[in-house]
Amino acid sequence: MHASALAQASQQRATADSPDERRQALALEVAALNSLGRSAQALNLLDEAQADLPPNRRDAELRTKVLLPLGRCDEALPDLEAAIGAIDVAAAKLLGVAYRPGGLLPGGAEPLLALAYCHAANRRMDAAVAALARVFDPMDPSLMHYRAAWYAALRKLGAAQHAGLDADALQLPARAGLHDIGLSVVQGRADLQQALRELQRHRLDPASAQDALAELLFFAAVAADAPQARQDILARLDALAPFGSTEWVMARLLFAVR
Repeated sequence: MHASALAQASQQRATADSPDERRQALALEVAALNSLGRSAQALNLLDEAQADLPPNRRDAELRTKVLLPLGRCDEALPDLEAAIGAIDVAAAKLLGVAYRPGGLLPGGAEPLLALAYCHAANRRMDAAVAALARVFDPMDPSLMHYRAAWYAALRKLGAAQHAGLDADALQLPARAGLHDIGLSVVQGRADLQQALRELQRHRLDPASAQDALAELLFFAAVAADAPQARQDILARLDALAPFGSTEWVMARLLFAVR
């Protein structure tokens, strides 16, 4: 799937009629390369095109995602934080008196998640939690389950408690999507075998099933109490080789799986 997306994006960039069309195709091409595990090539392409294409508010987010598997995401932090700051300014204008500085940030979910991953990868767990606490999308209730799962994972990895996230975890929206399966495992409400059976009941297409399984295995590895049990789960995740999975990337960064 990623290889097909790469070929299509490369063709689109070659035949694009405008800088904006080239920018869109470039983003797809870089993302596909990154998902295929060719992050160094994706970074080179991004650098080469940077001077020729108009800037985009998602540049910093894309660069962070490319640098993350290379272990270099901190290089993108100034631009990523500036991009989040720009979203903050827009949110303040849009929400007026309802805006709360440092609070939930509608429209900032993707860059905030990228920021959280980068902080976590570099063992700044409290900073990762602070970024996670601002993630919000009223149109995507499943995102709240995903956020809760990552918060539970970060707590197990050493982060301090966050009152707002603790409260939100007690009043999650109705189940939507599959993120609640990983949440149940990392919170200790279900074991891995129970979660796998639940996942199988959804009869997903192969690509979605692989992504969901990778996410589940990551959260199960975080939740594992015994070192050998964790290593067995991580080995299973690595054998799955779910290219494009953020959780696979994070497993390798956090647990040094090679």
